[in-house]
Amino acid sequence: MPERIGPVETFLLCFAISALGGFAALLKSRRPLTGRNIATAVLYSGSVGLVIGLIWFNYFNTVNNVFMLIGSSGLAGLSGTTAADIAVRVLGQGGLTFLTPKKKDQDNESE
Repeated sequence: MPERIGPVETFLLCFAISALGGFAALLKSRRPLTGRNIATAVLYSGSVGLVIGLIWFNYFNTVNNVFMLIGSSGLAGLSGTTAADIAVRVLGQGGLTFLTPKKKDQDNESE
């Protein structure tokens, strides 16, 4: 069994793994690979992974399962850019619009 990973290494791994997840999500989205898009995806997802690492470090460190923490940060990195895209689109469009199908009774009444 390898030696225990220290807190600094754990936080760096949380950031790095989630940043890679953010870059992978950017590649999957087929958006143009500009420097700004890459930096945004990597920094945002890396920050989300780091925050998860900071919040859950004490719990996972005491149960000696830091790899679960790093894996959770990686998953957060994959979905972090998606959450950011949704938030930017919602703010850019001025809110959410929910489209609901009409019931058949409403169709007959409107005619």
